[in-house]
This record gives sequence, C-alpha cells and structure tokens, in this order.
Amino acid sequence: MRNIKKVLALTLCVLCLLCSCAEKDSSSQAETADTSSESKTESSSAAPDESSKSELSSTSDRPQLKQVINDNISDMKGKIKQDDTITIDKETVGEDIAGMYDYINQTGCYPVYRCEGVEYYPMGELALDAMIEELEKAESFIFFEFYTLNEGEMWDRIYEVLKRKAAEGVEVRVMYDWLISGLDLPEGFPQQLEENGIKCVPFSEAGGDQSYDYNIRDHRKILVIDGKVAFTGGINVADAYVNITHEFGVWKDNSIKITGSAVNSFTLMCLQLWNSCSGDTEVDKYLTAESDDDKAKGYIMPFSENPCDEYLVSKSLYMSMLENAKDYIYIITPYLIPDEGFEKALADTVARGVDVRIYVPGISDLVMAGTLTKAHYQQIIESGVRIFEYNKGFIHSKVVVCDDNKAVVGTVNVDNRSFIYDFECGVYLYGKDLITDILAEFDNKEDFTEVSAEDASSNSNVGGYILKGFEGLF
Repeated sequence: MRNIKKVLALTLCVLCLLCSCAEKDSSSQAETADTSSESKTESSSAAPDESSKSELSSTSDRPQLKQVINDNISDMKGKIKQDDTITIDKETVGEDIAGMYDYINQTGCYPVYRCEGVEYYPMGELALDAMIEELEKAESFIFFEFYTLNEGEMWDRIYEVLKRKAAEGVEVRVMYDWLISGLDLPEGFPQQLEENGIKCVPFSEAGGDQSYDYNIRDHRKILVIDGKVAFTGGINVADAYVNITHEFGVWKDNSIKITGSAVNSFTLMCLQLWNSCSGDTEVDKYLTAESDDDKAKGYIMPFSENPCDEYLVSKSLYMSMLENAKDYIYIITPYLIPDEGFEKALADTVARGVDVRIYVPGISDLVMAGTLTKAHYQQIIESGVRIFEYNKGFIHSKVVVCDDNKAVVGTVNVDNRSFIYDFECGVYLYGKDLITDILAEFDNKEDFTEVSAEDASSNSNVGGYILKGFEGLF
C-alpha cells in the first residue's frame, strides 16, 4: 500500500507540473529561460544549461511558500562566516570546490570547514543505532527533518527517545514531507506529537498558511542534536530502510555523522525550512557548534539544493566532479535517470581515460523508476561507463567517490527530481583519510554484478523508451 501511495503522490506531482507549464505563455517561458541561462553562465562554467527549475504557481492570495523560503535563505546568508584561514583553492580543497565555491554560495550559506569528525554507516541499521545513541545525549535541542516518516518499529525506537527528551526540557522539532509521509500517517499525527511536547510542522501541507506546490518536495534527511552532531544520507524513517521488513530483499542504505563546526550548516538548513513553514524567526541561538582544529583532517562542505531558485547546485557539483576526475569516479544511485547533458558528461569523462562506474539496484522499489533506469543502460554502457547492479536487493545510498581524496554523501539521486524539483542536501569531503570507509563500499565485489552490453540491450523495451520521453518530469 505504501508504494502505491508513493506512485500516486509522484503522479500528482507530475500532473501539477504539467498544469503549471500549461499556464505559462511562450513569452514568459522565453524570458525565464534567458534569465536562468544568463545567471548560470555568469556563475559557473560547470552549471548545466539544459534544465531550468520549475516555478511555483498559485491562484491563492496566501503568501507563496517559494517566496517565503527564498526570503528566509537570503536573510540567513550571513549567519555563518567563512573561516578566512582556509584558502579556497585547488591545492587546499580540490578543484571541484575551488571552482564551484562562489556559485554554490550565491544560493545560500555554505562555508568550507576543516573536518573535525565524520563517521560513515554503510547500512541503515548501523545508522539507526548511532542516531539513537546520539539522541540519548541530547541536552538542548533536536532537529529531525526527514522526507519519509512512517510508523513502525524504527519510528517507535526514535519516538520513545524524542518523547523522553521533550519531557526533560529538550526542544524537539519534527518535520516531514506532507505529501509523501502525510498519506501514510494517521490523522492528527502532528497533534499527537505536540501533546507529547514535540513541535511538528509538515512541509508544504495542503491547507497551511502558505500556498504550496505539489511538485516541490523536501527530500532531505537531516538530524541535528545540540548543534554538536548532524546526520544525513539516504536513510529515511521506515522499517524497510533498516531491514526490519524485506519487501525488496536486502535494503542497502547509508548515513554519515558529522561533528564539529560543520554541524552549523545543517542546523541552518533545518531552520531555513522550519522558519519558512512555521513563522518562527530565531536562528542565532542554535548556531552553537564550535571548532576543534586539533582533530581536523581534510575539509568538508555541507550543501543544500533549493528548488525555488534558478541554481542547480547538486547537478553542477556532480558535473564538476566528472569534469575534474583524473583516475576514477564511482557513483551509487538508486535511480539512474540522467538527462542528455549528464550522459554526455559521463561519456566525455570516459573519453579522457577515467574509469567511470555506476552502481544501481538489482531490484527497484518503484517499477517506473526501475524501468527508466534500465532504459538508460545501453547508451551509457556503449559510451564506456561500467554499470553494476546490487544483487542482494535494493540500494538506496547516494554516493560519489573520486580519485581517493574526495566524496559526496547525501540525499541526491541522479535524476531531475533531485537535481531540479526537490530540496536536497549533502556533504562534500576532501581528504584521503576522510573517505576510506566510504571507498570500502566498492570493495564488496560479490554484492554487485556488472551489466554487460548484451544485458543492456536485452533490458531495452518499448515501455522504457516511451517513459524516456517524459522522464524530465520525474
């Protein structure tokens, strides 16, 4: 039932996007495209020029959520200062961030930090144990923002701690995507949390104080505790993510824990959406993370994707990593639905002699997404990219690793929904010591089976090619 509801929700998103596009006249579209293209060209050569972000449209006289969010992000841009002792150049932080830093920081407030602590969890159940351990230490506040929140054993474990911490006086805030999670949660779920001392605001709720757009969703997964610890990654809050249920075989997912001053960026991300949806205004008192340079190894830059502006942060960063890769670049994504520009970037990277590998599920949790992924196999493999399927079930992790010294872990899939239409987040890591555990993901060769050119050809089907004609909407 949950998967049927997800399909219905995504279908509703597509219908709303189609309606939005139909309402715009051709002159308005041309003006928007010209403005977006000019902005991207001036900002970064790595910024893609094929896709523009959709605009919210509403006939309501309520304030548009898009404008509220953009105003809040703009107001918060100066809340975290870049440490001026860190030189943003390719020798210090790598070519990718050296080239992308100004572009990314036009969209928000994303400093580069010395990395004081990261811990990588290659399975959801390991991440859950770590989250519970850190939640038990909470003394001041807990910010809990997840795309999917379903009732079950995983939520029960978390909820028990949240209720107890709220009773102890810890400020607990819970945010989830209303369209995706609200369809599964019981009526009055936010009120139930409020009765237990937990503040709860569903993102972009129908009937809320602002006008909303079904097509723009909050796909982020963030947990911040006391401004000292932050988690992000692929894991959502539902039993499948921690292998309590096994509808798709083994569900392989990931999370990463960040400690130190970089936690401030995740605190700020949570506040940007929370304040936009709740009307709260306090910010500074939560930005309490402090630096401890004695533990610093390498560099870290948290980042976020805002679908309400014209910038394509996640896609631009991925494209920049492809462009600057020298020896290899490995990508894990549950959905491989790239546009023409991204496919060309993959092919160009291989043509430069770089080993490009993409790891995808053997079994998809969404039939349509799985069909589209397989429909891309043949062209991508013919370009020289190697594709591997997870042979134990479904893999939901989102990872990029490159050249033994840089990686991205976060919530971003290789598809337009992540690149254009959803709020996303992640961390860019630079430094060999930081990515050892992440790189180990690719050592378990028995967990993956390479897709041959013959397999790719046999996976081609009429349904896949028909869906490819509409995939820009998904």
